[in-house]
Amino acid sequence: MPVKCVSQVLTNFNCKAMNYSCFIGIDLSKKTFDVSIISPEREELNYFQLPNTAAGTRRLVKRVHELCIPLSKILFCAEDMGELAIELCLASQSAGFPLALACPLSIKKSAGICRGKSDRIDAYKIACHASLHHRNLRLYSLPEPALTRLKLFITLREDLVKSKKRFSSVDTTLIESGKIADTGEHRQVTKEQLDLLDRQIKHVENCMLECLKESPLLYRNFRLLRSVKGIGLLNACLLICLTGNFTRFENHRKFACYCGVAPFEFSSGTSIRGKNRVSKLGNKQMKVYLTSAAQAAIMHDDQIKKYYKRKLEEGKHKGTVINAIRAKLVARCFAVIRRQQPFIAMLA
Repeated sequence: MPVKCVSQVLTNFNCKAMNYSCFIGIDLSKKTFDVSIISPEREELNYFQLPNTAAGTRRLVKRVHELCIPLSKILFCAEDMGELAIELCLASQSAGFPLALACPLSIKKSAGICRGKSDRIDAYKIACHASLHHRNLRLYSLPEPALTRLKLFITLREDLVKSKKRFSSVDTTLIESGKIADTGEHRQVTKEQLDLLDRQIKHVENCMLECLKESPLLYRNFRLLRSVKGIGLLNACLLICLTGNFTRFENHRKFACYCGVAPFEFSSGTSIRGKNRVSKLGNKQMKVYLTSAAQAAIMHDDQIKKYYKRKLEEGKHKGTVINAIRAKLVARCFAVIRRQQPFIAMLA
């Protein structure tokens, strides 16, 4: 498709008010990415497909230069697809163009009623999302290398823990089967594998600590988080990763919404659809870790313990009280980071 004359399309457009002269939506896949370039009036100016490689991103920048618009006046937007977006993110930093990585679910929910699906349609939807919500989108910047390594170690540890659970389940089965036949050799194999996994998990945890020590700011925030009773190594590391070392979220309330521990009202007119409840769209990984933190806090924090017992005596549901404690821990974590002082427990 030939490139349209941008000056004609943007005749009545106030660039100063909108900041960007056009928007580019990029639909990422493993081998290729589709590009849709639209005007602020959401008219498609151009569409093409390129390989999802370093060479492909260089060709993208070259094609965009044909628009004769400074790169700083063009907003690139793609879905946050993890490793599929790495080449695009690196190109953004090297070429200096603004890039926003949007939540795929946000794009899907804001697209309205859709009929049909193709890579070109998806790229156009992403561009429209950038056009409508560009003032609320956060521009991408490369994270610290230590933060990236820390995320990978967390993922690796979770995989090792899952493998340990599988072998533990096999060992339990062998114990029961040992009542019928000799399973000594089988159990020896599983025992060796479990011992190996224990050593690997411990090694990964040590590596996580070394990653934190590579960055003074990361390590300082980590030690502040550990001052909150209930927040251990894994909770602290995951909090640092998900918040971008506490730069992605303005306050603890927004992070509580992100984790799925903030209750919301469900009503319409005079109809009240049940009690306030949390959303199912929260980050389940962080929610599970916060549940463990809440249980630890109930055991070791006198103030939390008395709060927990008091609410149960008032007739509150156990799950509701646990969720409130999760929210309290999130608030405490953000407070110690904001004040840059360790948490000091008040008299219960």
